[in-house]
Amino acid sequence: MTERVARVERLNAKLAGAVQDLTSSEQWMAMLRTAAAFHDYSPRNVLLLWMQAQERDVVLTRVAGYTTWRRLGRSVRAGERGFAVLAPVTRRLSEDDKAKDAGPLTGKRRMVGVRVAHVFDVAQTVGKPLPTPQPPAVLHGADAGLWEPLAHLVDEHGYELRRSPELGDVQGWTDHRERVVSVRPDIEDAQATAVLAHELAHIRADHEHRPISRAQRETEAESAAHVVLTARGLDTSALAVPYIAGWSRGDPKVIAEAAETVHKVAAGMLVDIERLVDDAEPDASGPAVRRTRGSDLDRQISRTVPAPRTGPAASL
Repeated sequence: MTERVARVERLNAKLAGAVQDLTSSEQWMAMLRTAAAFHDYSPRNVLLLWMQAQERDVVLTRVAGYTTWRRLGRSVRAGERGFAVLAPVTRRLSEDDKAKDAGPLTGKRRMVGVRVAHVFDVAQTVGKPLPTPQPPAVLHGADAGLWEPLAHLVDEHGYELRRSPELGDVQGWTDHRERVVSVRPDIEDAQATAVLAHELAHIRADHEHRPISRAQRETEAESAAHVVLTARGLDTSALAVPYIAGWSRGDPKVIAEAAETVHKVAAGMLVDIERLVDDAEPDASGPAVRRTRGSDLDRQISRTVPAPRTGPAASL
């Protein structure tokens, strides 16, 4: 076993342990319990809520029904007016229903209609504070000399690298159809390099074709990127651990299924980075030069002009 392979295994095992430690903490479990209490509303209900918020000139943040708020240790203030949503009406399946297997099923019940229900925003409630996740970490500083070789590898795979402005929290994305990788331009060099490594790992792990869950894809990409960058001197633990924990929910099965791919992808990326950065040869004047096809790479980077988002994101 080479030292490189051994180091990849050690870093991956250390990362898995850090994720497990985080997701077994009481704070993390409280956040998961709270997140599970809130519904993912249908587009129709989202529109209904938005229209009512506009009419009242308020901004909705987290909404839930009266009972859910009580379960979370909060009470709706007296006199508060709820926001209407459409809730399903269900009934228990009979043996005849099961045999016919007709109509939308919800576990052992069938949806037979809708009713108007009311939800309340957290601002309309009082009581126990809700647990809130820590804000995502941001890496500061330089790129440890890794941006150019990573950009070069993206180019070798036939993808165009862009620096596209993004709204919200999206920091990078990969469009396999258009063969575009984008990293937002308004983040520090170290953070941009971590995003680029993540997107390259999506490509190297063949997430374009492999039929796996989004949780496993993101776990694989971020784990491989972390191993590679840490091995090359840019420690991304503060960024990677909560990101992987969020996607995997600390599920050992997700992390275990990702391990083989993470090892393969990370080891391969490290080999190629060494090929581009470490293998030096003297030129005619004596000093060593990188084998990064520098002028070609400069031209490639110059083409990373802001462009509109054109496809689905595999993003941070």
